[in-house]
Amino acid sequence: MRLSKTKQFFLTLAAFLVLGISFKVMVLVEGLTEVRPVNAIPPAAGLLFGPVGALACGIGNLLADMAGTLSAGSVLGVIGNFTAAYLPYRLWYLRSEEKPNLHSGKNIIKYIAISAVSAVTVASILFFGLYVLQGVWMEQIFIIVFFNNLGFSIGLGMPIIIILTSEGINVDCCPPPGKKMRRKNSAEMRKK
Repeated sequence: MRLSKTKQFFLTLAAFLVLGISFKVMVLVEGLTEVRPVNAIPPAAGLLFGPVGALACGIGNLLADMAGTLSAGSVLGVIGNFTAAYLPYRLWYLRSEEKPNLHSGKNIIKYIAISAVSAVTVASILFFGLYVLQGVWMEQIFIIVFFNNLGFSIGLGMPIIIILTSEGINVDCCPPPGKKMRRKNSAEMRKK
């Protein structure tokens, strides 16, 4: 299934807003973070939709913050959620051009490793960013953000990717960085 970039953006944005706003009431650190099942969206959106999915996650986080936690730290949330989507996209294609899927043990391990790197990166952005912007030094924010990102990326993000890349749905993933998807012409389609 091929979705236009506009549909990719708005589908990701809608999913992010529904999950992001719904769980604003489950606060972990007042004014900073909450239980975030929405953290399953960025790696899935990044792997499936590339930079478009990453942009939708960044903007989605800002819009979700407007539902109760908007602050100077929201800028870090935009950067963090963009990174949480864009980094998996770039890392997936680092050594291969295989489209993202979790239909083999090797790819599941690859996804978990990418999710861990992404979770450390996002937690670092928020942890050090809060210190620089607001003078807030809270060791637990790193741990909370890390486990929020890693746990939901694996527990909820993996099933999302498995379903969306299954034969029944088969969402057409964004091509590797620097490559454009080639559309099949009618002669190639008739051969199949």
